[in-house]
Amino acid sequence: DLRALPGRPEALELLFAWAEERAAERAGAGRTTQFFVDERDDSLRALLAASGYAAIRSSFEMERSLEGELTPPSWPEGVVAEPFDDAHAEAVHSAHVEAFTDHWGYERESYEAWCAHNLSENDDTSLWRIAWDAGAVAGLCINRPRRGEDDTVGWVGVLAVRPRWRRKGLGEAL
Repeated sequence: DLRALPGRPEALELLFAWAEERAAERAGAGRTTQFFVDERDDSLRALLAASGYAAIRSSFEMERSLEGELTPPSWPEGVVAEPFDDAHAEAVHSAHVEAFTDHWGYERESYEAWCAHNLSENDDTSLWRIAWDAGAVAGLCINRPRRGEDDTVGWVGVLAVRPRWRRKGLGEAL
């Protein structure tokens, strides 16, 4: 994420040069550098294009109001959702890894790194839902009480469904 104040092209150019240099140091020769750019950031998009970068992937953010009644989820047969339990952390991590293994650009996160990223004292795992089917984790939804510093927005940080349970409505239910 690379940002500079509007109207400060010299700052953006300096940050970009530093980011490229740092990425080359960390990634090594022959690796790929990726930047994530908000579609409204014309300055960064132009700088990247002038430097030989091309858009290769897009993503979307979706939102809905929580006003009014929410439709109860319809769970696939045999699947039940439960709150996260620390005793199941390894099974949830394994399901998370499996669900994203075929995802573009995915790099496996070790169990230790996953715990550090998701199970700190600042994380509220009571917001998580784990979908179980016959004792196996079928999918998971790691929810956050805010997006970054924005307390007005709840955030679905991870929505993962293992391949065997895809196309059955589990992601929508979670």
